[in-house]
Amino acid sequence: MPDRIVRERGRRIVRTRVLGSSNPVARWGRESKATCMDSFGGFFLGILLFCITFALPYCAATQEKDSKDIAKLEVRDVAAGVPSDGKALISGPLTATNTPVPPLDSRTGAQKAGTTIIYYQYTMDLWQTHTETHTETRTVTENGQDIEITEEVTEDVSEWVNQRDERRWAQLSVGTVIVNPERCDIDLPEIEIYRQELPNQRREVVTAILLPDQVLLAAELQSGQVAPEPDFYRLTTKSKDELVASLNSAEESSRWIKIVLSVILWTVALNLIVGPAMVIFNIFPIKAVGCGLRALVGLVSFLTALALTFTMYVAIRYWWAVVLALILLTWLLVTVVKKGKAEPDLSVPEDTA
Repeated sequence: MPDRIVRERGRRIVRTRVLGSSNPVARWGRESKATCMDSFGGFFLGILLFCITFALPYCAATQEKDSKDIAKLEVRDVAAGVPSDGKALISGPLTATNTPVPPLDSRTGAQKAGTTIIYYQYTMDLWQTHTETHTETRTVTENGQDIEITEEVTEDVSEWVNQRDERRWAQLSVGTVIVNPERCDIDLPEIEIYRQELPNQRREVVTAILLPDQVLLAAELQSGQVAPEPDFYRLTTKSKDELVASLNSAEESSRWIKIVLSVILWTVALNLIVGPAMVIFNIFPIKAVGCGLRALVGLVSFLTALALTFTMYVAIRYWWAVVLALILLTWLLVTVVKKGKAEPDLSVPEDTA
């Protein structure tokens, strides 16, 4: 069954407003006036958005890659001892104490089957119906006038409403290194061990993480324990190569998301900034002409945003190359200027006659 059902109960008109004549020229005038006011308001928003967006290419260019640091480390078996300080990859069994017992353990039977639960999440939802109201606006034409009608719509909404959300962790460690689930990025498979749903009444679900046979802990250590602010802190059942590949994929995805978002936001910002200038396009009563010109401005804004993002990203990521290029360019300019200022040879050749 769907998680949400909406039934309309009724509507009532809460406001009517005469906009003006339904004549096409009059409509064009009203739309032009509204566009003009919106454009000047959007100009200041565009300036703010333009400045804020500089943070995105900067973050994309300076993003640290934990995958590179982990790739340089050697996997060390916990039986061989844990290093006291520095970045490390520790492989070994995961130890769990004070293991949690789900509220529905008597029905799930997970621990009775010989499996150890190191984490569970129990949710209980009730199917409830409540009333929601919102407004809808539409425009109708009556007696040559455009009239705006605002209606209040009342709906009965039936959906699952959470009543209880309980989560518990066992105390975890790899060898002598204590693992804090609240700080650690835990990449362990989570499975559903119990579900009971009574349609239109009650739903209970228990998901859990079972104790794995072997884990890999990637962390920065200090005095034999995880550092207070480690560069990375991850617990997984993956091998080193699988961990590095997954981290690299996530990091590259994050980098490209920032780059693409930077282009989009700068495109929007530039369109908002030139918005007041585009009001002039409203002199064309034919909408297709104005829309075409706005599309052209949008294309120019996109290309400008693309070039700006590329320039910022390259300048920050490869700043050393930019500095060397500027030094080389300065040297070339100085050399050219010096040659241009060289004194001409004014010596008169001797007369051999």
